[in-house]
Amino acid sequence: MILRRFIEHLSTQNWFAVGLDVLVVITGIFLGMQASEWNENRKSRQLENEYLNRLHEDFSHNLDQAKHLSQLHASVSDELNEIGKILLKDDFGAEHLNQLNDIPFRYYIYPSANFRMGTYEELVSTGKLSLIQSSKVKAAIQQAAVEYNRTHGQLAYFRTLVAQSDIDLRGHENYSLDESGNAKIDIDFESARSDKDFLRSLFAESRRHFLFSRYHQLESELTAESLALLSCQLKMADCEKL
Repeated sequence: MILRRFIEHLSTQNWFAVGLDVLVVITGIFLGMQASEWNENRKSRQLENEYLNRLHEDFSHNLDQAKHLSQLHASVSDELNEIGKILLKDDFGAEHLNQLNDIPFRYYIYPSANFRMGTYEELVSTGKLSLIQSSKVKAAIQQAAVEYNRTHGQLAYFRTLVAQSDIDLRGHENYSLDESGNAKIDIDFESARSDKDFLRSLFAESRRHFLFSRYHQLESELTAESLALLSCQLKMADCEKL
């Protein structure tokens, strides 16, 4: 209908009407493009919000994991250090043996972190990371992911070192059965006191657990920062201090 009217106006050389018809067509195209763009932006923001919520859930879980592992390794480090200090006492006696029996001897504990990175990896692999508008959020979660990978690499290396320490630290283990018939492992701390290799490996493991506690502490800080920014984007928290 518009085309027929345009042709009529053109044939009668009604230039004002021709111009008006052209203006109507251009305005219609412009409004159509604006509506399409608005709809695409609405879909993008909706999808961004879905990803932000998923990332918030993942990083909440990751923060709990990092804090737990940091505390675990700090405890093991303190336990091993305390064992070493007691063994080096000049007046070592029965009282000290009782103290040692009450301290867990778990130098070999290097659990893997059960971090949830599925949402982040999906965003990266599909090229949808650009959906997240906040450059601060993107930088924070990327930095946290880098630290997770670095700690995972250190974990593999430390596990090879603890395998070497096993030779020294397990040399003074005695195996027996308790009253219930279950296997029991006791450490002969009397003989371990004079074993320099045992003491060296003991303090080395204490140091490694301390370092791993610091690695997980850094993960906690980076994860907490990411979580705060995600909460801000989702209007869950005050953003003034971020």
